[in-house]
Amino acid sequence: DCKRDKVFLSSEISFINNVLKLWTYQLPHLKYTVSTEGNVQGLLIPPLLIISLIQIILRKFDTNDKSEHCIDICISCNGREVWFVCKHEQLKERVMPTIDILRRLRILFGDKWQINCDLTQTEFKFERI
Repeated sequence: DCKRDKVFLSSEISFINNVLKLWTYQLPHLKYTVSTEGNVQGLLIPPLLIISLIQIILRKFDTNDKSEHCIDICISCNGREVWFVCKHEQLKERVMPTIDILRRLRILFGDKWQINCDLTQTEFKFERI
């Protein structure tokens, strides 16, 4: 699906779940939830958009740390807006999207997106195109 310009959000959510399952091999103490709000069926979004942010968060976890790592992901749709919220345990440093991700967001959405990152939560909002 990543070769397409747009993919179904429901497919992207399935992909996110599969990637998180794979991450549990590297981080055996990873606990996660993925939930949705609103109607995600039939909604098209650019591929690999959300998983890129999740991978940045997961890379912040110390793989040598044997304590439980938790992330709670919620993806909600309300009209033309799509929200991605990932609550995670307190990290030592703030999650920051890469320059490439920021550039891609500007190309895809112009100024119709917003991202907020802190030590315990990452939020991303965009308007459907």
